[in-house]
Amino acid sequence: MKPVVIASANGNRFKNGGDMTCVERAFTLMTQGSDVLDALIAGVNIVELDPGETSVGYGGLPNADGIVQLDSSCMHGPTKRAGGVAALEGVRTPSLVAQAVMEQTSAHLLAGNGAQSFARAHGFKIEKDLNSDESRRLWLEWKKRIGPSHELDPERRAEIAHRVMLEMIAEGLVDPIHTVSMPEARSAA
Repeated sequence: MKPVVIASANGNRFKNGGDMTCVERAFTLMTQGSDVLDALIAGVNIVELDPGETSVGYGGLPNADGIVQLDSSCMHGPTKRAGGVAALEGVRTPSLVAQAVMEQTSAHLLAGNGAQSFARAHGFKIEKDLNSDESRRLWLEWKKRIGPSHELDPERRAEIAHRVMLEMIAEGLVDPIHTVSMPEARSAA
């Protein structure tokens, strides 16, 4: 049986200056006998560490306040264990933190400051700002286009923010892909 790796488009595109994409790295490691989850996360790390990719990791687009907050989850099929992080700040590879949550705790999800504290306690480097020059530039452009932040109606504010993001996507400033996922690795006949 031959391994199959399925990924979103950015898993087939970004290489972070290397010669392998996320999918190629995961596939190579799996065919060399690595644990499937370890192989997939090693592949995802390529995308997470690529400053040219604005959907995840270092270079990911920030929230409305200009802060890059990252989410990741993983599941290990053979052991039926899962772990995840949400709104994690300061760690370029949230997939590795999610894996550590799965392996080191009985929790399934850590979020915000708790996720960051866990990461720090487990030796992950915490950086003050994960914005790349490009993600910061795009955020400033988005802020300029949404106008003054005095809009009090949350629905109206969300509507304006969504419209501006769609405009920026249509203009090619922002890639419509906003996640990397490797939802499935399986053997095929």
